[in-house]
Amino acid sequence: MTSVSRADEPITVESLYAVLRERILVGELRPGAFLSQVKLADAFGTGRTPLREALRMLQREGLVDAEYNRRVRVAELTTSELDEIYARRVLLEAMAVRTSIPRFTPADLEELQALQAAMESFLPDPAGRLEDWEAPHRAFHQLLVGRAGPSIVDDVEQLQDHAQRYRAIIGKSLPASFAPGAADHARIVACCIERDAPEAGRTLARHLARAGLALVSQTDPTHDAVALREALKIVLGDGPAAQLT
Repeated sequence: MTSVSRADEPITVESLYAVLRERILVGELRPGAFLSQVKLADAFGTGRTPLREALRMLQREGLVDAEYNRRVRVAELTTSELDEIYARRVLLEAMAVRTSIPRFTPADLEELQALQAAMESFLPDPAGRLEDWEAPHRAFHQLLVGRAGPSIVDDVEQLQDHAQRYRAIIGKSLPASFAPGAADHARIVACCIERDAPEAGRTLARHLARAGLALVSQTDPTHDAVALREALKIVLGDGPAAQLT
């Protein structure tokens, strides 16, 4: 668990925000849980003013809900938000990987291969070691878009964080096979080495859409993931190629 600060460091709004944000993303602070500002201030040894500002930052990010003169609570998970998160990831990351590939250095390509190998070391079934597997998996997806420009990278990382919240809370119960994802990772790495940016974008879009649709189905099997399906059509074209099985 991330602490607010070391003994020789002051407690800041940014450190409060970072700790609370992490606890929400990993599910330690559960969706719908009310947050007592008095208890949080006591626990962190800080005043109400920096705590309120940290909570406002979380509210702007959509991780907490707060109404005037009402208690603050952790934002609920919703199927519509999940649909939107993965739709935005499909569009933004497909573009970002296409932008990054021409800028990749030989060291970038070597790191991608190393991260792919690290993920594959958990196969055939990393289900019992998901937290360990998640480290190279997250680094892999961040590196894919890492040369697209700072503002794009920041936007992608926030979407990845929010997607990870859903995976951390509801994704553990998914009866999923990791084989299709591993095949996607291998194909994306091959495209990066070959500098085939269009195919890398298409493969990444399918990969993200498959993951998103699995989570949507887990939360609400009746939900029509319109945003995600339309995002995939934009990347792949409106035809049979845009359909996932």
